[in-house]
Amino acid sequence: MRSNALRLRLRNLNNSLHFDAEDAGISPTEFQASTFPEPFRSDISVIHDGIDTELVKPNPDAVLKISDDLSLTRDDEVITFINRNLEPYRGYHAFMRALPKLLKARPNAQVVLLGGDEVSYGSKPPAGKT
Repeated sequence: MRSNALRLRLRNLNNSLHFDAEDAGISPTEFQASTFPEPFRSDISVIHDGIDTELVKPNPDAVLKISDDLSLTRDDEVITFINRNLEPYRGYHAFMRALPKLLKARPNAQVVLLGGDEVSYGSKPPAGKT
C-alpha cells in the first residue's frame, strides 16, 4: 500500500515542481481545479474546453461504411465506445460487461468499438493477460 502512495506522489512530482514557476493555470472544471494544492488554486482559471457546436454538429447525410454489406446511417441504432486505447482506466471492461444486457434490451443495435491495445494509463497487464 505504501508503494502505491509513493508511486502517486512521484507521478505528480512534475506538476509540483512547476507550481512556483507558473503564472497562471487552466482547468476545464471546478472539480479538477479543486484537486490542486490550496496555495495554487487562486492562480487557476476554470475554462471549459468543450466543443464548438456551431462548427461540429450532426450531418444528416452521414454514412459510416463498415463493409460492402453494412453501412450505418442516422436511421440505425448504434452503440459506440471510442477511446485512444481500450483499457480499464477508460471504462472498457465495464462497457464489455454491460454489453450483453444492453444488446438484449436493444437487439437491433449495432456496436462500433474503436481503440488501440496499448496502455495510456496504469500499467500493462501481467504476462499472458490482456
